[in-house]
Amino acid sequence: MIGLRIIDLTQVIEHEMSIFPIDPQPVIFPWTTIEAHGFATNALFMVEHTGTHVDAPSHFIKHARSIDAVDLETFQGSAVVLDLANFGENAMIKAVDIKKAEEKNGIGKGDIVLIRTDWDKFWRKDIYLKSNPGLSADAAQYLKKKQVKLVGIDTPNIDHPTASKFPVHNILLAKNIPIIENLTNLGSIEKSRFEFIAMPLKIKQGTGSPVRAIAVV
Repeated sequence: MIGLRIIDLTQVIEHEMSIFPIDPQPVIFPWTTIEAHGFATNALFMVEHTGTHVDAPSHFIKHARSIDAVDLETFQGSAVVLDLANFGENAMIKAVDIKKAEEKNGIGKGDIVLIRTDWDKFWRKDIYLKSNPGLSADAAQYLKKKQVKLVGIDTPNIDHPTASKFPVHNILLAKNIPIIENLTNLGSIEKSRFEFIAMPLKIKQGTGSPVRAIAVV
């Protein structure tokens, strides 16, 4: 559309990418070839939470909605970026920090909130998976009270790496607020408010899905 620009916020899925040790490295290998079959296809092997992906409520909450049961409207809508790029290695992002960041971009009911830490600059490096900044439980509670519908972040884990019980995941997902992780390129969004789209695959009983996340500005 005239006057609109699409910004890609998605990491590339490939074998040599950042993935938690508990998960298999994604495998992408030729299944058919033009020479042998007249058409080319690849077979994929990876967990649902590979690369830029969304966590469904069922990822942490028993008997909660799986990815195929979440309303599609959840993954599209008016969004704001909260600039928390000054939070570095192992930083804890608290509710007070969210409140300060939203002074420029106020959070409204039903908004999509994307948290920019610029941690994606460490993509493919060991530090990316081990020492990311993460949200505190009170930050998650604040976002829940604001009645946002989706939260995304440019780190591999919205929880702090030392939070073994994953309080942020449990707080947000229990309220049916899906979480997108491994976003990238949030610093390219200059508008204070924009349209965000990140549609998941319709995986039966899926606990999550890779997404192609974009900002329309």
